[in-house]
Amino acid sequence: MKKRKAFHIISFVLAAMILALQLFAVPTASLRVQAAPVTFPDGTVFDPEYYADAYPEVKAAFGNDSLKLWLHYYQFGRAEGRAGVAAGTASKPPAAGKKVTAEQIASVTATAEAALKQQAAASPAANPATAKPGATTPAAKTPAAAVTFDPVFYSNSNPDIKKAFGSDAAMLWLHYRMFGEKEGRKAAANHVPGTKVTAPANVREIPIPGAPAKAAPTAATTPPAPAIPVIKSNGTRIAFIGDSITTFGGQLPPGYEPFYPWKGLENLAETWWYRVCVGKGLLPVVNASYSRSRVVGNRNDETGFVASSYARINTVAAGQPDIVFIMVGTNDFNAAINLAIFRDAYQSLVTQVRTVLPNATIVCSTCIPVFSKWYNAQDVTIDAYNNEIRTVALRSGCVLIDTWACGITNDMMIDGTHPNATGAAVMANFIMAHMPQIKKK
Repeated sequence: MKKRKAFHIISFVLAAMILALQLFAVPTASLRVQAAPVTFPDGTVFDPEYYADAYPEVKAAFGNDSLKLWLHYYQFGRAEGRAGVAAGTASKPPAAGKKVTAEQIASVTATAEAALKQQAAASPAANPATAKPGATTPAAKTPAAAVTFDPVFYSNSNPDIKKAFGSDAAMLWLHYRMFGEKEGRKAAANHVPGTKVTAPANVREIPIPGAPAKAAPTAATTPPAPAIPVIKSNGTRIAFIGDSITTFGGQLPPGYEPFYPWKGLENLAETWWYRVCVGKGLLPVVNASYSRSRVVGNRNDETGFVASSYARINTVAAGQPDIVFIMVGTNDFNAAINLAIFRDAYQSLVTQVRTVLPNATIVCSTCIPVFSKWYNAQDVTIDAYNNEIRTVALRSGCVLIDTWACGITNDMMIDGTHPNATGAAVMANFIMAHMPQIKKK
């Protein structure tokens, strides 16, 4: 019976691997011949097999997991000067590659995770009751003491990372957490691989909450809502221009429609923007965020629904902020707004803010991924809209935070579009790592 169970588990794992290979693998021969690269949902043309073979330390960390290899390349590899495709293939149009859909990603991820969990549960090491009679369990080793991450050591020990991020402690720590640890890189001179590493003293991070319990608590056992942390402001005032992702009931101007609180993110302290304010000591004076709103629309709209409208800009200006943080564009993607029209509206939004608040620092954030659909009705990805945001932000002298690459995944979402508490914490940590130190002017 046990042999049959083990056989089924192995078969399940193999099925998951075969499915993954069918979706992502590149054909090989006795002499490797490079096939067409994969076109990922953001439009990036990337060859996972080439990337893994070209960088053995990355392959050692992530094997042939196409999605993880691509995430490594997008978030860090490019900045480190790594190539995503073999020489001579980078100019090929995305259409030449094989498209990966959201459904395929979800299917492979769910199947592989289920197989691994089932395999782990059946392991004798994980279940002492099933161990063979007479078998001994190795004595647990005393773990070495935790060390504090040393950004200077990490940067100097890894020239590729130093070239990309210099001495930026927040980005170096983010790189270590996401990839460096898995790649076997040392976090400090006295670091013993496998032991706990804590954040450097000058980098504040939000603990990432775990998944909530599936069983609904009874009224008698329902825990009280967590206390809202008080923002210890350094005197810098911040205003937000956003859509549903930045909303929270009771925190918006009159008439502005909120999305949150919602199951999965029900407390103000869990929102990404409030977390950033707490972590950076910023005083939120206006949260001009409106659920379902777009950048494109009638600029004379008086309700504030249109992000580029005079009404929305005047609402923000009334708070006299030192920073204006803009995160909009997801609903323009959903509505398949023409990219050129979107760019013009976004440029108008930035120009208006600069006109009414000439001394304020404008921070433009790209949109996070939309996992409910990778392409809109015009067959355009959300990162195409992000490219317009990047262009406008850079040519307008704004601070650009590429939140699209924060590492958020579908299981950190409520519905494939709106982050839950875990996703909001991931966003907040990424934004805080990139937010410049801006003092009140």
